Amino acid sequence: MPTTVGGIVLPSGAGTAPPRNERITASGHAYPMVHDPARHRTRVATGEEPFHFTPWSAYNGEHDPGRALAEMDRWQSPMALLLTPTGFLPGDASGIRALREAVRLVDRVRTDRTVLAVPVDAAWLSDFGAQTLVALLGPVRVPKALVLDPERVQVDTAERLRALRLVVSEVHDTAVLGAGLVGLDALAHGASFASLDEAATASCAPPYPGDPFPPPAPTWPGILNRTLLTYMAGPTATAHLPALGRCTCEPCLRWGEARSLGEPGRPFEELGQAGTGAVHGHNLAVWSELWQEIAREPSPRARAARWNAVCAAAVRAHAWHNDTAGARLPPLVPPRGLALMAGCAQR
Repeated sequence: MPTTVGGIVLPSGAGTAPPRNERITASGHAYPMVHDPARHRTRVATGEEPFHFTPWSAYNGEHDPGRALAEMDRWQSPMALLLTPTGFLPGDASGIRALREAVRLVDRVRTDRTVLAVPVDAAWLSDFGAQTLVALLGPVRVPKALVLDPERVQVDTAERLRALRLVVSEVHDTAVLGAGLVGLDALAHGASFASLDEAATASCAPPYPGDPFPPPAPTWPGILNRTLLTYMAGPTATAHLPALGRCTCEPCLRWGEARSLGEPGRPFEELGQAGTGAVHGHNLAVWSELWQEIAREPSPRARAARWNAVCAAAVRAHAWHNDTAGARLPPLVPPRGLALMAGCAQR
């Protein structure tokens, strides 16, 4: 990925400070890095303690959260941005109180790299929840990041998708740490940046109905197909790979050039037998190239329209591919999230 398009989100354990790498490089370029303490996985935010600093600094004997935020912002680390150690925010009155206190604390401190992490569940992605987020986060001067842990929330209904789009379009400088299509949809509708969580998305890609068919093959992690805009995971999807032709993303083009096979790119069938690193590299290149295509549009409205057209084309491609494959293979069904983003799913 170009450094102007991609960066790296590095989560850490509860007691781990940001890694002190001088830089992480790819093709000789340093990528911007974001540190996520990921406290939402182990702690719940409360009105008394929305942030969980572990361990507290020896210079902060009073355990003052405002001072801890200032110290965190001054950490000697290569991170471009630092997410606050916010606990999980339940979608109820206690979560609202905790978020209100988190907002009060970050607004009291002068910071340069701090991003207010807002880890939410499905209850926040409702009409009422979205309006609450807009009201609480709108005045906040620091950047914000909605954290959508796939174990707690799936953007799989029209209401949730509408709520997410409302928040990123109405609250300035808001990012989304989600998974796959959700992150790209947020970018297309105004998010300042998004984490696609490639490792989790590809590794947890659900197999298609009807598996196992044929006998299992080495298909993990899922292979992202640009035309269908879905991860090909499980034996059923693998059976379709030969009919998908060749991939021409940058890593796959280099693979073909190195072997001088006379055709550009890499066959999807061969990619299905590749190692984990090669598959993740392919997937990330597809995401990067897709976002560059969307980002070329001159206005937010045009980017949203272009993204909708891409999703709609992917849904149609499923039908075309199924017609071509005929009855010899079980049909590939568009993921519900993709159909929602294309405006094709039932509300």
